[in-house]
Amino acid sequence: MQSFENFRPRLKAGQVIPQGDKVVFETSSPFDQIVLPIENLDLLLLCDGKRSLREIIEELYRRQGSVHFRATYKAVMLLRERGFLQNGHQLKPVEQERPDSWNFNFKLKPIWQVFLGKRIFNDRISPGLFYLVSMATIVLAILALGEISFDSLSLKLLHVDDSFVRSLVLFVVSGSILMSLKNFLKLFLLLFLTGRAYNFSLAFNGAFFYFRTGSESLFLISNKLYVTIFHLSVALSYFVFSAVFYWLFPDAPYKEVLFMISAVLAIVDLDPFRPSELSQFFRALYEDENLVRLTAYLKTRSFLSLISPSERQSDTGLYFMYSHVAIVWSVISFYLLGGSLAKEARGLFDTIAKADMDEQLAAMGILFVLVSCFAMVFVNLGQVVMANIVMPAQRRLRSYARKRKVRTVNDFQYNEVMTILEHLPLFTAFNNEFLSMIVSKSEIIKYPVGTPVVIQGNMGRSLYVLLDGILDVEKRIDGGQVNHLGELHPSAIFGEVAVIEEKPRTADVVAQTDAIVLVIPAHVIRQMARDSQYVREIDDFQNLIMVNQFFSSAPEFRDLPTEVVQLFMARGKIEIYGPQQTIIRQGARGDSFYMTLRGAVDVLINDHPVARIKQGGFFGEIALIADVPRTATITARERTVVLKIGADAFWETLSQDIRMALFIESVGQMRIQEDIDFYHQPVAALPPSVA
Repeated sequence: MQSFENFRPRLKAGQVIPQGDKVVFETSSPFDQIVLPIENLDLLLLCDGKRSLREIIEELYRRQGSVHFRATYKAVMLLRERGFLQNGHQLKPVEQERPDSWNFNFKLKPIWQVFLGKRIFNDRISPGLFYLVSMATIVLAILALGEISFDSLSLKLLHVDDSFVRSLVLFVVSGSILMSLKNFLKLFLLLFLTGRAYNFSLAFNGAFFYFRTGSESLFLISNKLYVTIFHLSVALSYFVFSAVFYWLFPDAPYKEVLFMISAVLAIVDLDPFRPSELSQFFRALYEDENLVRLTAYLKTRSFLSLISPSERQSDTGLYFMYSHVAIVWSVISFYLLGGSLAKEARGLFDTIAKADMDEQLAAMGILFVLVSCFAMVFVNLGQVVMANIVMPAQRRLRSYARKRKVRTVNDFQYNEVMTILEHLPLFTAFNNEFLSMIVSKSEIIKYPVGTPVVIQGNMGRSLYVLLDGILDVEKRIDGGQVNHLGELHPSAIFGEVAVIEEKPRTADVVAQTDAIVLVIPAHVIRQMARDSQYVREIDDFQNLIMVNQFFSSAPEFRDLPTEVVQLFMARGKIEIYGPQQTIIRQGARGDSFYMTLRGAVDVLINDHPVARIKQGGFFGEIALIADVPRTATITARERTVVLKIGADAFWETLSQDIRMALFIESVGQMRIQEDIDFYHQPVAALPPSVA
């Protein structure tokens, strides 16, 4: 099957008939028709089997001045599904994101839902009212916890009135009511805090039927105190609703059971190993605010899939805190699950062996869930231990073993090394004199088979050039798995980011055969730049490295094909801005797209700061996609380096990769909606995090 960009769509024989704001395509034999928006007229006329979709998108841009990628993609896929393409079987749909390798849990997302509405606006936000309601919820929840006796921690809810069937019915009904009430609370808190709430539905997740509210508007808030209070109050609200019910009806039955159901739901919501309320909270603490703001347009993933203490120093402290929370949660879960298995196992097995069919099925279901939960908690906790203890110990052992195996090579010809460097694109900015100084201050080292040249997680302090041999590039996932990323052959360069800054290595590089490597200390190049006349050349050298690093590490762009990255690099221009310097001015004509290579920028609408975009982010896409003047002013928050892409290059590049085009277009639409909402929001109503 062909990728979307390379597919050459060929329509069946028929005729294209414009009809007002629609266009009808009719086939002649057998007779069939499809109706599309008139914007797809040119697309239909170009589907002759001679052009690839990449070429069609480029032609649409030349004719129309812009391309709506999602509409184009949907139109082509609809033609394929309805059988209007002669070669539709050759088209490979855009693949979904890879599953979260950390997420070993029950899927509690809705498997069926009926949408009730898309959006509710509150004309005036009330941060004070939000704070009052959320803090009252937390305080009442703490008081309600006093209603839970130690004996009830045995999970009596498993065997209510000596019936497992009755236990399941009570659990499902009570859980559905409690989850609905929690989502109503979430709805009001979001309205108080942001003035808007999105996506309401009646949902069924396999266990509960409940009212559901989306959390998308929460990502508009950058005040982390508010985000913390929000998640804590929502997660603890089950206890408040249970307590209020029994304060109103003190003689109602199943008091301990209902509180234990509340405890189970709260524990599930606070599960740190899956996309949950707690994971969302930790994502809000994640330093990459640009990524947090785009959460609604990225695959929902657990927090552990986004950070790695072995790759980024900035993740270390956050991961350390997260690990403690995960361990405490696991201990509590082990206590409850182990206690319930120990106390209820005999009753479960007796019921399975002797009771009626309905009781047997209920008992088997409960036993399966308990054992599965126990196994999942054990496996996930093991991954935390692996990342915090086993892998750091492995790194130290491997570093020690490497020192004993490697040796310096003295018989490698100097002229041969110089010839290799002269032909490498990264070193073309330097003359022979400068290259000679680099080589004289470097080492040539031989690494035997199986010896690591670079160890993931170690600080990067050298730049490497492979002179002879083959190297494997491997990435160790924090759970212990090893992914093979590729091979390096002479004269590959790796570890170049160390020239700019010392950062943890993001992968292992291991000798597949005996390998000879030129090891250039990064501080040598930096020192030579300060002490010589080659400042301009060093700047060009570092700029090239920054661009390479951006496309290899930015979450939104790291999976781009090589030819797309090369096109960006060839058509882009490096620009540097000082603190408070304006990059884009609101209302101006937009003719460029920007990628933040270093530093951070502030986004201002009507001179009010509304967002911040850090390294790895991008901006300027709205004016190009929507063909409108700039919707915001962008100023450099600190010394900022950007890669500027002109409009023609922007559209040419997007036509090369439909995934990137759909993503950037979705982000642009999200930002447009946020801007519209901001324009309609009274200035006096802005929350502290925005105003």
